[in-house]
Amino acid sequence: MESLVIRPLPYKDESLRGYIVRASEANLYPDSKLLFRYAGLQKYNKFDNLLIPDKEIDLSKIRGLLSNENIADMLLINQLGAKEISHYEGIRFHLWRYGTCAHKQRICPKCLTETPYHRDIWELSLFIICPIHNCLMVDNCEGCGSKINPYRQSLLRCKCGFDYRRSKVEYKESSFAVYLYSRFYNDEKLPEKLNLINGLTLCSFIYLMITASRWINGTLNQRSMTNFSESIKESNLAYILDKSLSIFLEWPLNFYKFIDDIRLNNRPEKQSLASYSRFKDLIKGNLGYSQYDFIHEGLNYYLLNYLYSGFSGSFAINNTTFSKNIKRVRATTIRNHNKAFTEGTTRKEAAEILGVGLDQIDYFVARDIIKPIHGPEVDGNPYVLFNKDDLFALLMKIEQKVDGEFNPSRLITFYNGSVRGSAGCRETGTSGVEQGKSRRSHQTLTYC
Repeated sequence: MESLVIRPLPYKDESLRGYIVRASEANLYPDSKLLFRYAGLQKYNKFDNLLIPDKEIDLSKIRGLLSNENIADMLLINQLGAKEISHYEGIRFHLWRYGTCAHKQRICPKCLTETPYHRDIWELSLFIICPIHNCLMVDNCEGCGSKINPYRQSLLRCKCGFDYRRSKVEYKESSFAVYLYSRFYNDEKLPEKLNLINGLTLCSFIYLMITASRWINGTLNQRSMTNFSESIKESNLAYILDKSLSIFLEWPLNFYKFIDDIRLNNRPEKQSLASYSRFKDLIKGNLGYSQYDFIHEGLNYYLLNYLYSGFSGSFAINNTTFSKNIKRVRATTIRNHNKAFTEGTTRKEAAEILGVGLDQIDYFVARDIIKPIHGPEVDGNPYVLFNKDDLFALLMKIEQKVDGEFNPSRLITFYNGSVRGSAGCRETGTSGVEQGKSRRSHQTLTYC
C-alpha cells in the first residue's frame, strides 16, 4: 500500500483520531472522513471505536499510510491498560460509554494555540478542566454553536470557519483535573491523602470516579444515587468530580460523612434507611470487583456502628469511635480499629478454637479459666477479647489430662457431651452435664 505524501510524526501525547485528522489536513484531503474510510476505519456511516474497542481493530492500512508501526500504542485502551479492561467487561463498557468522548470532542484553546494537536487525555469525558491553564475545556463552536466533531475537516477550524483557538474560556481550578492529569501521565508525586486511590490502576480509578459522580449527582437531586444511563449536566460536572475525589480523602472519614448526607440530609428516618440500603445494593452491583474491597469494608463498618445515629453522632471507647445511639458494639470492631488489641481473639473465635458454645465462654470467664484482655461495657453489656496464646495453652493443658493419644478432631462440645451423657442420667441419677464430664472415651472438651 502506498504511503501518504506527507506523513507527520505523532506527538508523544497525541490522540489517534486527532493524529489522523491532522494527517488528512496536511495532505489536503477535503474531508478527514475520506482518510478514515480509505484506512478501513469507517464502514458506511459507522466509525470504528478507536478509544475502548470491544473487538480487535485492523490498523494495518492506516499503519501503512502513515508509515508508523506504533499506531496501536495510540489507542486509548492501551494507555489505560488493555489487559485489565478486557478482563472486566462491565468496566470496559462503562469506560467507553461514560468515560470517553466517543461522539464529540473537547479542546483547550490555550493548548491548541501553543501547539496545534489533539491531546490523548482530551478523549476522556472526565477531563473537563485543563490543569495547565486552569480553564474549562470547550466542546462546541463559538461561531455556530455546533458540537466539535471528532472527524472534522480541520483540526483547528469549524466548518463554519471559526478558529477554535479564538474561543473564550472560563477560568477555573480543579483538584480532580490535576490528579487525573498526574495519573494519566504517570506522575510519581501523588498526594499521600489518597493512598488508597493511588494504589488503583488508571482504568479502575476512572471507573470508580464515574460511579462516585453518580453518587454525588444523586445527593444533589435528593436521591441516593443516579443511574448510569442518566446524563450529568457538564456545568455541574466540574464540581461533582472534585466532590467525588474528596470522598476518598482522609479515608474513611469523608466517606462516612458522605453516607450521612445520603441518609440523614433532611429526610425521614424510614426513607433514610431505605436510601442507605439501596445505596449499598448499588455499590455491590457496580463495584463488585476485588480492587474495591476497601469500599465494602467501609460500608460494613458504617453499618455496624453508625447506621441509626449517623457518623456525626458518636462517642469513643479506647480510641475507637462508636455511635451514640448504638445498641451493640462488636469485639471485632474494637480489635480491628484499635492497635493495642490487634492480636485479640473475639468471643466467637475463642469458642471456635476451644470447641465450645458461646455461653460456655462466659462461664469460663466467670470461673477465671480464661481471662479477657479487654472488656468495655456498652448499655451494660460486656464485649471482650481474648489472648490466643492463653486459649492454646488451655488446650495443651487438656491434652495432658486426656488418656491416650490426643486427637483434636475427636473433641466434642460441652453441649454435645451433655446430650450424650443424658442417656445414663435416669440410671445413675447424675445430670447430663456431669455425665458429659465423665465420658473420657469421647475426649469431651468439658474440663471445668
